[in-house]
Amino acid sequence: MSASVDELETIANALSERLAAITSELVLLTDHVTTLIRDVHHRSTGVVRADLTQLSGFLRGALRDSAAMMDGIGIATATGYLQDSEHWLEWWRRGPRGRVEFVVHSLNPEQDVFYDYESRPWFARPISERRTIVTGPYVDMGGTNAYTLTIAVPIEVAGRIVGVAGADVIASRFERYLVRGQHPGPLPLPRVLVNGAGRVIASTSAEHPPGTLFPETTLDIAASTAVAHGAPPEDPWRLLHLR
Repeated sequence: MSASVDELETIANALSERLAAITSELVLLTDHVTTLIRDVHHRSTGVVRADLTQLSGFLRGALRDSAAMMDGIGIATATGYLQDSEHWLEWWRRGPRGRVEFVVHSLNPEQDVFYDYESRPWFARPISERRTIVTGPYVDMGGTNAYTLTIAVPIEVAGRIVGVAGADVIASRFERYLVRGQHPGPLPLPRVLVNGAGRVIASTSAEHPPGTLFPETTLDIAASTAVAHGAPPEDPWRLLHLR
């Protein structure tokens, strides 16, 4: 195994560990939601928003205390699941100077700015595929205006998926991993992290910015390795070392 492949494997393992830490946070969140819902599920009136008021403290604490590199975390319920709210999205993010703040969305379908989260891949795919998924990078127009990835898991109670828990990560946070092991010099070899669709997540090259499609057919790739992130084996992220 060459030195470049060794370096890529080390970086890939670090990235996989970070993604696993985020997924673990989401598992804790889904467990918390499930516990709250089960406590009232037997009630004839069903689940209402007030039954989930403890979530805000849990979400804020997860952002403050977690070392999982999350920039946002929250849950979204399936349409009509709550008896008093057709739609409900509670999302918190790490704002300027690390301050944790609530993300305001319009959940009124009659408004032009209605946020139809059920149509978004981060919500629809975990439900249809019944597994953890990663979407992005996409430009988050909800306030950060930065390329973002969302890791999301379905929330299942008594065999029914009642919503989705998700965590946001700004794509630029992955760049710090790509520079690990780079030898000093004016022209270090570029590294590019791409998702299963071939879209750039992070890069050390200005020629391949986040969000662009990676034209690998026209480039000489010195080495590559897969990065596990919970997707099917046929659709992994890849870490590339260019010549």
